[in-house]
Amino acid sequence: MNSSLTTDVCVIGAGPAGSAISRKLAQLGHSVVVVEKSAFPRSHIGESLSGSILPLLDVLGLRSRVEEADFLRPAAAMVHWSGDHDDDRSVYGEPGFQVDRGRFDKLLLDAAVECGVTLLNPAKILDISQRDGLWTVDVDLSGRELRVKANFLVDATGRVNLLRGKRVSISAPTLALWAYWKNAEITGAATRVESGAREWFWGAPLPDGTFNATVLLDPHRYREGIEQSGTRSAFYESLLSGSGLLRPCMSGTRAGAVSVCEATCYMAAEIATPNSIKVGEAAFTIDPLSSQGVQTAVGTALHAAAVLHTISQRPENTRLALHFYNSRQRDAANLHAASAASIYAQGASFYGTEFWLRRATRSHGEVFTPSQVGFPAAFPGADGLIQVSRDARIANVPCLKDDYIVEARGITHPSLDHPLVFVENTPLEFLLQDLGHPLKVRDLMQRWIRLIGPDSAQRALFQLWSIGILCGALSD
Repeated sequence: MNSSLTTDVCVIGAGPAGSAISRKLAQLGHSVVVVEKSAFPRSHIGESLSGSILPLLDVLGLRSRVEEADFLRPAAAMVHWSGDHDDDRSVYGEPGFQVDRGRFDKLLLDAAVECGVTLLNPAKILDISQRDGLWTVDVDLSGRELRVKANFLVDATGRVNLLRGKRVSISAPTLALWAYWKNAEITGAATRVESGAREWFWGAPLPDGTFNATVLLDPHRYREGIEQSGTRSAFYESLLSGSGLLRPCMSGTRAGAVSVCEATCYMAAEIATPNSIKVGEAAFTIDPLSSQGVQTAVGTALHAAAVLHTISQRPENTRLALHFYNSRQRDAANLHAASAASIYAQGASFYGTEFWLRRATRSHGEVFTPSQVGFPAAFPGADGLIQVSRDARIANVPCLKDDYIVEARGITHPSLDHPLVFVENTPLEFLLQDLGHPLKVRDLMQRWIRLIGPDSAQRALFQLWSIGILCGALSD
């Protein structure tokens, strides 16, 4: 090797997850090297970001920068799902973004570099090895070879899954078939989602005036379609012609070739070790139906940054940190899979085809029905009695606090995918400590108002009621 570089953390991949963990770790004082093979900006599918990305951008200190980037901010979505046509479904909460992924990803990467991250790009990885807990990554930088030595390795390579290892499928095999269109007779910034008998459609206008039209289908249907239609383009356009919401894009001109990629959901069997960690789609992938792929990837990166920071600064908490990250990612993957299955169940009830039935089934074989989606009971009046649910349990659990993974007293409940430790920035155990017996709603509110203020008290009350930790009680 001509030269070498020593760093705390080597991150492979500069997508949203790689850039987010790099920026956060640099903010925490760690030296970080990012190795990325592609020149930026580069085109990438996955342009729709829901409003849930905003709190994550706040943590990274990038919210205003993204909001000022002139991306589209759709306030509604057009949804034609299982016979229901809702041409103006308002977005819950703050609107998200329709982004140019090339610009968005470069924005995140530039923000990481601003914090002192060293970027090797474009870089070809020649070899990766590990000895005595130290990682060695040999790269080629346009003919110049460089050796990177790091204490920690972060796999942010998405579905490439650089660190390999066993992966567990958590959805039916799925392909995404898409192309960009220009000069289409489509107006507005709304995302378009539509179900078909053996596929579903997703489409969105982009900031540059083009339109992304995507079809999700089974791999065997794709192969059969190519054989029958002759070309990928012909098959793709035959599918679009059957969509009420995406057919208008064909009034324009296709701006490039028709692309296809894997969209099957999976989870890595081993996500984190004492000196390596997978983030984003290297850890797990989620169904594109949620339009939460980017924010989920960034969320894993922020958790992973706290895990690596804890292992580095408080090595005695390594086991706790790894348990936190591995369990959180598995819980999140299973929760997303269950949520997608419950929505696919609507299609299964309406169409009854194999495409929908396979996707309405969880990994252990249970078939969802739309009626399984429940709602909390009506909230009692001020004199109504309220108590902690008998299904709630207090236990010592790992949690994220002040950029470290620590052990704290948390609440578990069947409705939660992971233990709840804080509500309105207040330890939940502290709020519930005197609820060993039923209290009137007004008395509980008065107590919480003194502790956390009226607005926080009201939000905490309704949050805990909606997830079932608090429930109604009968008077004696």
